[in-house]
Amino acid sequence: MLDYDAPQATRTSDDTTLLAKERAKIVGLIAARVPNANDRYADLRSQCQTSAARDLIFQVYGDISDWEQRSGKRVRQRKAKSGAAFVHALGRFVGDLLRARAGKIATGLSFAPPANPTQE
Repeated sequence: MLDYDAPQATRTSDDTTLLAKERAKIVGLIAARVPNANDRYADLRSQCQTSAARDLIFQVYGDISDWEQRSGKRVRQRKAKSGAAFVHALGRFVGDLLRARAGKIATGLSFAPPANPTQE
């Protein structure tokens, strides 16, 4: 994506300017591929507020745990602390998916940047 003949930055301001130009180019390419710009960004801030939502998350957690046991993908069981953290993260993830799906003007998709954008 980066041009090989791009000028080499020698100062901090040049680095910032060059980075801003490349970032704008990448954002433009991504925006051109997205059919609807109203899709929801998965910021993982949704939380369970009702007992029905908590029941849904525990059902999904149970289904995942059952699948892990049946398939042999997970050898050890989760400890209480890591299980609670997993349920919490699962609740935020499912909450964002449900909010994206419930949107009236979006396509029902949710997106997030990669965890480490420098790796491919």
